[in-house]
Amino acid sequence: MSSQKQSKNAVERLAVLIVIVIALFLAMRFLPVQQWLRSFSDWVAQMGVAGILIFIVVYAVATVLMAPGSILTIGAGFAFGLWKSFLAVSAGAQTVTGSITVNGKKAAFKRTGAQELVITPKRGLPRGSHFTVSVTYSGIPKKINDPTLGISGWAATADGAVGLNQPFGAATYYPVNDTPLDKATYSYRITVPKGLTALANGEPTGTWSKGGKTTFGWEIRKPTASELSMVAIGKFDVTKSKAIGGIPNITAIQTALDTKPGQGKAFNKLTGDLVTWESGIYGRYPFDSTGGIIVDETMATSAAGVWAAGDCIEVPHGVSNVPLQGLSGSHAYSQGKVAGTNAAGGSRKYQPVYVPWGMVAGKWMIGGVSFGETLATALGIPFVLGKAQGISRARYYPDMKKITVKLLAEPGSLRLIGAQLVGGEGIKERADFLAMAVKVGITLEDLAFMENVYSPPIGALNEPIALAAQNGLANLNKS
Repeated sequence: MSSQKQSKNAVERLAVLIVIVIALFLAMRFLPVQQWLRSFSDWVAQMGVAGILIFIVVYAVATVLMAPGSILTIGAGFAFGLWKSFLAVSAGAQTVTGSITVNGKKAAFKRTGAQELVITPKRGLPRGSHFTVSVTYSGIPKKINDPTLGISGWAATADGAVGLNQPFGAATYYPVNDTPLDKATYSYRITVPKGLTALANGEPTGTWSKGGKTTFGWEIRKPTASELSMVAIGKFDVTKSKAIGGIPNITAIQTALDTKPGQGKAFNKLTGDLVTWESGIYGRYPFDSTGGIIVDETMATSAAGVWAAGDCIEVPHGVSNVPLQGLSGSHAYSQGKVAGTNAAGGSRKYQPVYVPWGMVAGKWMIGGVSFGETLATALGIPFVLGKAQGISRARYYPDMKKITVKLLAEPGSLRLIGAQLVGGEGIKERADFLAMAVKVGITLEDLAFMENVYSPPIGALNEPIALAAQNGLANLNKS
């Protein structure tokens, strides 16, 4: 054969190869190839020894054609068990074994869609009856890095890992009907190398060690959505105590973040004191435990590339430095913007909070900033008090409403540290203003002589905040 003809044949073979690669790429991109492969794995699972032989052939062809062998590898584990799948796939391939029972009896199963597991017991279950499904599985949990929703699933850290279950990360490391509509209780048994600590939601149920490993037990006894469950493994400094009613009070700070001696003990005591104070005002504490994730000022957690915001985190109070959790939607929104900016490569910091709040109670509006007299007293924070009643607009104008304002100031500097308000209108706007006043360090003297809008339909001649500040100064002069 001439060299010219050989060269021509080589070009033709290369062209055919390029066409095949493009065709495979388009098929993987636009056709449900992964779902087909999963269905194939379910089918061969019913074929016994013949299924293994068929699987070997198809796996070899798929490998040559650059199809996603990982789907077949996992399918082999579910279909044949550990040693058979090892033979079917080849040495070094990742294997996942699986067996499922319903009420203690083996049940058939298959995978459908992206992550659904369909289980069929040998006999039907009576309508309305209770039943137990046990899924035995093994594998290597993976992190999800969704371009829109960010990181979730099983995320490795420098000293362990953390389970990030929102919005759909729970299914990366345990079998679950991953929807908020299907709440469940949870029991954890987490075994880690000695020296590491395993944390989870709920309450601890025991710890035991054997062979250089330690197992930690946790339980969530109240029905909870899977996206709200969590697991954290690593090196933590843990402080334990009992809050009112014997509620477990556990504070865990990752060792790398625990840079201030005694802060864990201080946080733990403050949490217990606040639960006791709240229980005295609002009744029995409704949960079985307390806690949250400590983040830094960029909303970053201890897991690299993971940020947190909203109800799951604790942020410092600007006056008392007490860690606060479960604030309002406006706080969660601001935290989310900070976390999102930093996750996208920007630079933004979330500052300590001063907690302006407001609500409607019948014909009244109630609000406040930072804290009031009762909480300041419970925390041992001294204060100067000013109180006054004013009006929302000119007295002779229709629909005039009374407004009562209390101001708390730091003795000596007279810097504003808290406020309480009640009235018929104008509470939200004043709470917002006073939160900024606390933040920037405005004093009673500044407020006593503040400028204000006087317009009979919308504002009285004497601003209620100024009247309260003047009362505080007067009380101070009397003492």
